[in-house]
Amino acid sequence: MSKNKLLFLVSMAMLIYLSGCVDTSVENISPQDYKSSVRFENEAGAAATIAVDGSQVSTVASGQMSSYVEVNSGSRNIQATYPSGQNINESISLETDLRITISIVEDSTGARSLVKHIDGYR
Repeated sequence: MSKNKLLFLVSMAMLIYLSGCVDTSVENISPQDYKSSVRFENEAGAAATIAVDGSQVSTVASGQMSSYVEVNSGSRNIQATYPSGQNINESISLETDLRITISIVEDSTGARSLVKHIDGYR
C-alpha cells in the first residue's frame, strides 16, 4: 500500500510541475489581422452607397460592380443606402483570405437583399 501512495504522490508532483511550464511571452493575434477582399455588385434599380460596420467603402451605380476592398474578416454589418426605396442592413460572415462578391438583388416587389458569392482565394 505504501508503494501506491508514493507513486500517487510522485505522479501528482510531476503533474503540478508540468502544468506550471507555460510560455507566457506569446502575444495573442489581434482579430484585426484577418482580412477578406470584398466587392459589391448592384443589381437593384438605383445607385447604392455601401458601408461595412458603419464606414463607407464604395458607391455602386445600378448594374455596376465595385473594385475589391480589403475589410476585416468575421461577421460584418453591411449597409446599402439608396436615395429612395428600401435600404439594406444585414450581417454577413466574411471568411479570411477569400475574395467575395456581395450582390444586391431586388425582387419584383422592390424588396432588396444581399447575396454572397465566394470568388476564390486572394
